[in-house]
Amino acid sequence: MSSSVMEKIRDLLSLTKPLQTFLLMVTMYGAYLAAGGSDLRTAILLSISGFAGIGGTTMLNMLLERDIDSVMERTASRPLPSKRLTVPETSLVAITLIVIGIISGYAINPYVAMTVFLGTYFDVIIYTNIVKRRTPANIVLGGVAGGMPALGGWSAAVGGFTFPGILLAFAVMLWIPLHIWILAYYLKNQYIKAQIPQFPILAGPQVTSAMIRASLILLVADVFLFTITQGYGILSLVSTTILVARVFRKLIIFSQNPDSSLAFKIYKMAGPVIGALFIFLPIDYHLQELESSILTFLR
Repeated sequence: MSSSVMEKIRDLLSLTKPLQTFLLMVTMYGAYLAAGGSDLRTAILLSISGFAGIGGTTMLNMLLERDIDSVMERTASRPLPSKRLTVPETSLVAITLIVIGIISGYAINPYVAMTVFLGTYFDVIIYTNIVKRRTPANIVLGGVAGGMPALGGWSAAVGGFTFPGILLAFAVMLWIPLHIWILAYYLKNQYIKAQIPQFPILAGPQVTSAMIRASLILLVADVFLFTITQGYGILSLVSTTILVARVFRKLIIFSQNPDSSLAFKIYKMAGPVIGALFIFLPIDYHLQELESSILTFLR
């Protein structure tokens, strides 16, 4: 394979934002395993559906935002604004991936396919194409897309949309303000230059910090509700609460001294919060299963 083809492939892969895609797939796998999923065929199809759906949607977003990327220092060297990839070839790959994501999701069940479709719809049509450039509350609607992989993973295991799966989708949505808003403050000058009305730029650090803290309180409440309704999840609840408490303390300091370097440190703490929740959930589920087996044996 020629070096030019390899460079194209690397550039296309970069448009899927591999780290972001990986994190969302962690929520998908965590939800699937926490719902008792264990079928190998389903897990393989879910992997294909998750990567293709999330990656294709992200690629389409990058395509629609290439004008924004071209004026922001952080993103100006990306493949589309730097002209290393063309609009037609990127569109073809992105749409192909999304179609693969929906088809492989449907091979599991229609509900998984629906989460791929809804993720793409809310992220590309609602968030990127309609609200992102018009309102500072853009991530409220855009956050729906972030919760779809978790709902899809849960639906793959149980066969439909159920209350616990919706709670896990909400957990991701409630985490998103921490992930997005604190980074937006860190990059506020670049967002101002790109004329994107991000909430932290208009509301200021004190209000932003308060809103993020409110969303984190709701996140812990959401995990608590999952735990008491499902009868398992104590490790997830404890780990999430501890990590949220650490972020909470940093956010209070940030509200009093809104330093950009502190904003970036808080941003780096965001991934572990949602990661811990969805890594510990399957452990909680299997511990509960083990406990049930032991009690049944003792009887």
